[in-house]
Amino acid sequence: PPPKNTWRLTRALATASLRRGQKHILH
Repeated sequence: PPPKNTWRLTRALATASLRRGQKHILH
């Protein structure tokens, strides 16, 4: 898949993690 797709997917996963309260995963 194109890099944009990967970036979007990663961001979506990061957002989901943030929603769960796992900020340490993103930062």
